[in-house]
Amino acid sequence: MGTRTENGVVRASDPGEWRGSRDRTVLAGTWSKDQQGSGRKAPTKIIIDTNRIIAALIADGTTREIIKDKRFLFFSPEIVLKELDRHAAEISRRSQAAFSTYERIRKRVILIPEELYIRHLQTAELADRDDRPFLAAAIAIAADGIWTHDKHLLEQGKIRTFTNIDMLKRH
Repeated sequence: MGTRTENGVVRASDPGEWRGSRDRTVLAGTWSKDQQGSGRKAPTKIIIDTNRIIAALIADGTTREIIKDKRFLFFSPEIVLKELDRHAAEISRRSQAAFSTYERIRKRVILIPEELYIRHLQTAELADRDDRPFLAAAIAIAADGIWTHDKHLLEQGKIRTFTNIDMLKRH
């Protein structure tokens, strides 16, 4: 399972697993009292699609640089784990990333458990059923958008979408 830190974040006990934190206050869209008074702008909440995670793992380019940007909070439905497993051989074969890079990327993505977005799956109708959890998760956490290059997600009109170029312009 995972371990709970003093601030309520759940972290995986096995550092080799693809597991982010599940900070319920961030998922709910709140900004801590310390952060509210800091004068800093709240990070932009972005659902990151599997294709962007894979792109960051495969090449040291724009996608990886965007993931490092602390002005964004990245979330993904837990289903992303199955998708990454399905593409593990390709990622391994094509990857230019060291394990430390993998770990840094993994730590930047907060996984959203299915129970937090399941009730939104009905309204997340898309031609590609595999994309529905990403849209439902975005609705569930009131994300500022979905970072994707997926045609079905880019064409839906419920949640704003961002490509790499849009993300670079965002900040």
